Amino acid sequence: MARRQLSAYRVTDANDFSTNGSITLTAPNPEQISFSNAQNPSCNRAADGSVQLSMSGGLCNFTVGWNNGSFETNPTDLVSGYNAVRIYERDTAILDTGITLTLWASRAKVQHCIKKGIRKQHLI
Repeated sequence: MARRQLSAYRVTDANDFSTNGSITLTAPNPEQISFSNAQNPSCNRAADGSVQLSMSGGLCNFTVGWNNGSFETNPTDLVSGYNAVRIYERDTAILDTGITLTLWASRAKVQHCIKKGIRKQHLI
């Protein structure tokens, strides 16, 4: 944490009693936000992608809201494409960010998705 020493002060009361002192302010470290362990969804339209969202620094009372309605820091219901997240610190929005998950449509993946009932034209 960053510390800043302010000027010394002197306080005198009505009885002419005085004392000296100083004030030190401590500011929090800057917010650090990162994504890790991203897993792409199994099929295009499948909401089974995941990511771990890590947050530190600041005042540390972080919450999140994903564009799919999830409030989890490690969601497991993400889709292929851009997944937006708004990060809050002490109930104040501090950052809009997101992560893009992709689907690599190999022949085996296409067959797997067709078996799950997802039509072929919806695959990327």
